[in-house]
Amino acid sequence: MRFLRIFLAFLFPFVLQGQVKHDYVWIMGTNGQPTDPADPQGIFGVNILDFNGGELNITRDYRDTDFFLTNASMSDGEGNLLFYSNGCKVFKADGQVMENGAGLNPGVAYNTGHCPQNGNPMPKGMLILPLPGSDSLYYLFHNSFVWGEASPYLVFNGLLYSSIVDMAANNGAGMVVSKNEEVVSDSLFTDLHAVRHANGGDWWLMTSKTSSNRFYSVLFTSAGVSGVFEQEIGPIATPGFISNSTFSPDGTRYVRYDRINQALLYSFDRSTGQ
Repeated sequence: MRFLRIFLAFLFPFVLQGQVKHDYVWIMGTNGQPTDPADPQGIFGVNILDFNGGELNITRDYRDTDFFLTNASMSDGEGNLLFYSNGCKVFKADGQVMENGAGLNPGVAYNTGHCPQNGNPMPKGMLILPLPGSDSLYYLFHNSFVWGEASPYLVFNGLLYSSIVDMAANNGAGMVVSKNEEVVSDSLFTDLHAVRHANGGDWWLMTSKTSSNRFYSVLFTSAGVSGVFEQEIGPIATPGFISNSTFSPDGTRYVRYDRINQALLYSFDRSTGQ
């Protein structure tokens, strides 16, 4: 159990700390492969991690999709699952595709067959935030998938997109009302994170350009995406290799790791995004 806690802490960095149960249900994994002749469909189910009830409860349930590397989910304030995504489609809590929920991250992920069934092949390729001040609008921030120029095994993100889910639509079943709006147009690493603004209501999203020391801070307020700020600081990231990063729980420190530079620790100003 101690190992599982440590694993989950690194897999899901600080995003919704302080929110009321919006991050209490996670869905991930694959449904499995057929191994029993009596069960030709191989219906074993994806993993559902539920933190309601004061402890982690893990179950499996068949859903008509798989998660490769991208997965994100959103619950209401009481911890009830609202919707989730594998970076290719948005699914309602019952597993059905939400209205207008197909076609996320158009491009090579679809052309190479990863979407729509298996999911977007980007580590930490999506996060979901409630729109500040709204009780029904949720923003999905998600990365597209691009092959590296030197080798198809050097994978990086092409663009940072946003899509919007309105849970007041369709009598509470939800609808994707905006999709694939460009936020940052650059070749990005797979290190998308969010942290609370110092004002306690808004958010900062952090991502960075591949093989560089350029960081992008995206300001997310009640008006939606309210600004994108660039800063170059610290050593150049290892060319061609995926970096990993996260915020400290209080949001004042940002740590980034890559193969050559190892761990780099930065101070972060939650007022300015610098």
